[in-house]
Amino acid sequence: MNSPHVTPPGPWQRGILCMLSVVLIAFGTAAENSSLGKTLTGVDWKKLAKGIPDDSEFQSSVRGIFGSLTPEGQRKVTAAINGLREGRGPTVTGTPVDTLVAKKLAKALGPLVFDPDSKNTLVAFEANGSLPELMDSITGGKTATSATKPQTASRTTNAKQAVDLAWFVDKTWVSDSGTKWAFSEGGGGEKAFGNNKSNFTWRVLKSGLVEVSGRDTPQSPPRVWYVQFQSESEASYGTAEKNLPNKMHQP
Repeated sequence: MNSPHVTPPGPWQRGILCMLSVVLIAFGTAAENSSLGKTLTGVDWKKLAKGIPDDSEFQSSVRGIFGSLTPEGQRKVTAAINGLREGRGPTVTGTPVDTLVAKKLAKALGPLVFDPDSKNTLVAFEANGSLPELMDSITGGKTATSATKPQTASRTTNAKQAVDLAWFVDKTWVSDSGTKWAFSEGGGGEKAFGNNKSNFTWRVLKSGLVEVSGRDTPQSPPRVWYVQFQSESEASYGTAEKNLPNKMHQP
């Protein structure tokens, strides 16, 4: 019996097959990775961020903010924008420009992820624009760049430090990026970022740090943060016990 004749795929068919292969690989990778940072492994997000300063909407928004900044704030914003153009990635300036950068970067990263957890995380950041937490989600708190470090130095905890529960229990603390952390008696609490709310649990470690276990959004994968309360009005936190670059305060 003669074998049936099979027409080999043409150039455009080969192109479609290649595209499908890339998509399937991406879906498989997303399924294996449960966090935004792992999902974006191999993505040159710093290069992607180079286009943010040239976005007309971004430029218009920055112009509306720039004049109201202090000279130091203007210097930081100028340096941060230059850093974006040079491919060094976003830098936290402590000004409203951080929110604009976070929203643009989250929007640019959206098409590159497929799993629901990462999608939901990026949607939250695109809506609320927390640059320190977006960078933390991408790098897992292990970035060697200055993205999350210019405005606060990391605090290293080598010895046990006392913490007064009255400083934070039954109180709400707010991070510089706008995230609200409400600590309840008994080791529970609620984290609110814009319209996204999720529950967390907390416990005091022997080091004096408060370990917080929760999620960025109800659909996001579990995460752990470490908080160091220095007083009833000052605290810092991060995703590693010896790296607490983010500040929080009572409103």
